[in-house]
Amino acid sequence: MKCLSFLVLSVSALLLLPSCAPSEDRVTPAEATQLARHIDSSLREKDADPLRDVIDEELLARAAASAGGQRYNASLRKGIEESLRKNGFSQQVSTLVEGGGTYRLVRTYEKEGRQHMIFRLFSAAGLNYHDFELTKRKERVRARDVYILLSGEKLSATMAGLLKSLDGQSDGSAQTQAAQMKKIQDLYRREKYQPALEEIRRLPASLRNNRTFRIMELTISSHLDSATYAQSLQSFETSYGNDPSAQFALFDHYFTRKDYPRVHRIINEIDKMMEDPWLNYYRGLTYREQGDTVASLKAFERLMQHSPDFEDGALELISMHVQADDVERGNKAIAEYKKHKEFNQTYLTYIRYKYEQALHFNW
Repeated sequence: MKCLSFLVLSVSALLLLPSCAPSEDRVTPAEATQLARHIDSSLREKDADPLRDVIDEELLARAAASAGGQRYNASLRKGIEESLRKNGFSQQVSTLVEGGGTYRLVRTYEKEGRQHMIFRLFSAAGLNYHDFELTKRKERVRARDVYILLSGEKLSATMAGLLKSLDGQSDGSAQTQAAQMKKIQDLYRREKYQPALEEIRRLPASLRNNRTFRIMELTISSHLDSATYAQSLQSFETSYGNDPSAQFALFDHYFTRKDYPRVHRIINEIDKMMEDPWLNYYRGLTYREQGDTVASLKAFERLMQHSPDFEDGALELISMHVQADDVERGNKAIAEYKKHKEFNQTYLTYIRYKYEQALHFNW
């Protein structure tokens, strides 16, 4: 959401850049894999520098202008550059990773002659996926655009939608609203969630009803009381319940309502796009809520076969074995957990004293 700060700059500048599209070269599968693995390995060491300038600002600005029916100009490009530099992917991802989240490469693939790389972002704030469309200019591989699962659209489309919302407004009005948006971002970054929500609701209807801000409202209200979050989810469903691209944003809504068939459909649809075995984590949680312990256990086992370094999944698997009083498999899972020195070993103590039958496991 923080990418919206590019609107702080005026969108009405008249200084036009050359209209001809820059020359691009085809990225090879090997080049895509090399870049993706470099980003993945760096983020595992909590180094977000390789992600800092992965997006080609000029190509993104051109795509946003085209999608929004705007003329590509210097102000738009400069705004995007400022946005990515101050509030772009690297800043958001590094903050979440430093707080215990993970940013992992899912896969690289080719679509319509272009190489892509998909990353999964998982943290206390939830799950998201970034699908980068790669290109090469001047022998350098970068992303020309990125599809963001939570928003259900490419970043260029999000920016284009906001440009349309401001279309026809005076520079003064645009600057005022840009200041409001910057204030919302600052409040959210400082975890002042209630004031941030109030600021969103003060925005003019042209912006407040924009899907990007509706999703931002969901994100902010998820940090508040359950009634506020439920109200935001219900409102979003009323507007976008039949929109396939908006279903992931409604995942919590359907889960809370115990609409498990729809939850499974959303998980499966995401899996079709991302092809990520890690999604067995959400399958396991959902089956457990349904009371299907057999299916839940199988999902967590598949998860750990694919992602043995995923701490939350390891804890879920241990808990399942303990609840089933399966000492042999439980002890094996506990031993595997202990091998990971980066895991918080204190969590094993919590499980040990949570279940009466846990006392005869090898903790």
